[in-house]
Amino acid sequence: FGVDLVNGKRIWSFPWDTPQIDNTAFVSHPYSQQPQNPVDSFLQQRMWQDGVHGQLSSSDSLAFVLQDIKPLGSLVEQGAQFNLLRRGLVPVPDTLKESANQLVALALAAEGKLQWIVGGKDGESDRLTNAFFMGAPLPLGGELYVLAELQDEIRLCVLDDQSGQLLWSQQIAQVESPFAWYLDAVRRLCGCSPSFADGIMVCPTSSGLVVAIDVDSRALLWAYEYRRDAVSSAGTHRISNFRTSTPSMPELGDRWSDNSVLISAGSVLMTPTDSNWLHCVDLLSGAKKWTKKRSEYLYVAGVYQDTVVLVGDRKVQGISLATGQAVWASPLKIPDEAMPSGHGFLTEQVLHLPTTAAELLRIDVTNGTLIERIPTEEILGNLICQGDYVISQSATGMK
Repeated sequence: FGVDLVNGKRIWSFPWDTPQIDNTAFVSHPYSQQPQNPVDSFLQQRMWQDGVHGQLSSSDSLAFVLQDIKPLGSLVEQGAQFNLLRRGLVPVPDTLKESANQLVALALAAEGKLQWIVGGKDGESDRLTNAFFMGAPLPLGGELYVLAELQDEIRLCVLDDQSGQLLWSQQIAQVESPFAWYLDAVRRLCGCSPSFADGIMVCPTSSGLVVAIDVDSRALLWAYEYRRDAVSSAGTHRISNFRTSTPSMPELGDRWSDNSVLISAGSVLMTPTDSNWLHCVDLLSGAKKWTKKRSEYLYVAGVYQDTVVLVGDRKVQGISLATGQAVWASPLKIPDEAMPSGHGFLTEQVLHLPTTAAELLRIDVTNGTLIERIPTEEILGNLICQGDYVISQSATGMK
């Protein structure tokens, strides 16, 4: 939606037609014991699991949207297809070839008029026809930096933001097989976008690897490997006469809710969806500084000076950017046994955190004290601050 910030009036929407749910997308696999209702499965996945669907970013003149993202089928079906494809026993099905998504640019001043499309059958670049764009692009200096999976490679692709033309790309990782993004629930659903600082583009892959590229030279600078906890703990299914472990997407609350890479003061903070650890590495070398077990924490709210603010399901904690050790005397418990109802925002030294008790908490992140509890008319969702306005987006709407 394009919405007027002052009065909340909807100016335009995209896509222009009403999307239809594909009832065949969730048809149960013959090996599955529990048939799935296609509508319930579709909505549950889109709302609570799919970090790629609905991602967007913008420049001064354009909004960039990912569209035509197919829902993920049953994990049992993925396991069967993955092993057969990996062994070359079956050809790549047409359904996988047609499941790549698209990156769309919409003109803000022209009420969402289509500027260009890349990817898929209708895309304007043949080189990106079978690409799966892993997350929203990062606009930077008239160019777009977007991570895409092409055949058996994950690449950083750089496009001209006005035309969508592919300027250059760099391979950053190899994956198990062509179209592995469809067969790996974690990588397909988590959403990956690059982050930039000091001439370095840091690229998460959700495949046990984070890679940094020197933008000027287009050379690989470093790669940081970590253990994929979500994969190692995945369930095992019996398919015919052999067993296969299929990567499973952990439920919301049992994983990091934000896969973004945060860069501050020469340090890179990573909260991969497929890892139960917070990783901190050096921006220039990729050398590990420290790691911290996720425990009950959900996301990094931001960094103020040397304090990294972690938000958990019942509490908030401040840790040192330099060492990963606690800097508050004790974690701040969220009042009334409430939980965060969305991502808050950090302004100067104050974290604004919405809760399920229909409150907005103001927390001093220098010492972990609660400054104020502001009652809200309803439970707020994810928050952003623009000028004098605070915008909330939840599962039910925006205000």
